[in-house]
Amino acid sequence: MQFKIPQNVDIEDKIVAFLSFRQLFILIGGGAVAYVVYTASVGKVPPYAYIIPIVFILVITVLIAFFKIDNMSFIKLILLVLERIINPTQRVWRHYPGLPTHLELYEADLQTTAKAPKKDSGENPANSIKSLTSIADIVDSQEFLIKDEPSQEETT
Repeated sequence: MQFKIPQNVDIEDKIVAFLSFRQLFILIGGGAVAYVVYTASVGKVPPYAYIIPIVFILVITVLIAFFKIDNMSFIKLILLVLERIINPTQRVWRHYPGLPTHLELYEADLQTTAKAPKKDSGENPANSIKSLTSIADIVDSQEFLIKDEPSQEETT
């Protein structure tokens, strides 16, 4: 049996003329908001005070319904612009006081190291280099590499 596979599933179906279902309901919602603003202010304020917000609402509604850049809707574009404004472009690490740390796990270790005698900071670096070279000479010698094997007398 052969089945037809839909090809253009990302294209919205047109319901009324050139309007898709989503666009139709966006326009109906924006028109309803504009109508509510009109009926709430028609006799109470001068015409210029309610015409400007109504035009603004209608323009935003049309932009939301039809405007796309690189196949990105107007709402997504506005949200990305807001995210860019709010979030910093360069990330910097800062330590904030009050953040949980795991020092309490090692509190006993910290206390013992605080009580331990400290090394003399006036130690001669030449002495430490001499001791390191002497340790290196012992490790490199053949005597260190020969392992002590148990003798026959010890095993019996």
